[in-house]
Amino acid sequence: MTSLWNRGPLKITIILAVCGLLHLLSNAAHGQPQESAEQVITIPDGTAVHLYLMDDITSKKNKVGDMIRFKVRENVHVGGTVIIPAGSSAVGRVIATGRSGFMGHSGTLGLSVEYALAVNEAKIPLRGEAVVKGGSRGATTLESAAWLGPAAFIHKGTMLNAYVNGNQTVSLVAQEIAK
Repeated sequence: MTSLWNRGPLKITIILAVCGLLHLLSNAAHGQPQESAEQVITIPDGTAVHLYLMDDITSKKNKVGDMIRFKVRENVHVGGTVIIPAGSSAVGRVIATGRSGFMGHSGTLGLSVEYALAVNEAKIPLRGEAVVKGGSRGATTLESAAWLGPAAFIHKGTMLNAYVNGNQTVSLVAQEIAK
């Protein structure tokens, strides 16, 4: 009578099963990454994104097209998941400038917000604009404003709100959702 081990097909099946099991155990022991579960989240149009300005902006120095840096003030959540974390960068542009002029013509400065970076570094399109007109800040400025007009000025740290422009989808993996 022949032993089970000497039967060819059974021997090959056992060897393949043991090799497959050893391969799986080896991958788990060496921490090879498993495929991450991806989650697609939609940020609704009009979701508020609270920002603050990172640099001083003035109608005397800045020109149309200049990049403006912002930081996100508060986490933006969708369904309990942080999509845009506080401290993320946001970018905007100077969209209008008008220098101060003769006989009290005040300077103007317009800016818009373009996007903020999501937790996965995706650019989330934003909408939001601000227009500032120069004004007086004391007796000395009032006197000079009578002749030249004040420049428009927006201080570093100025807070403003922007809004997500259209429904935006973001694909996040488990590591990004856990942040």
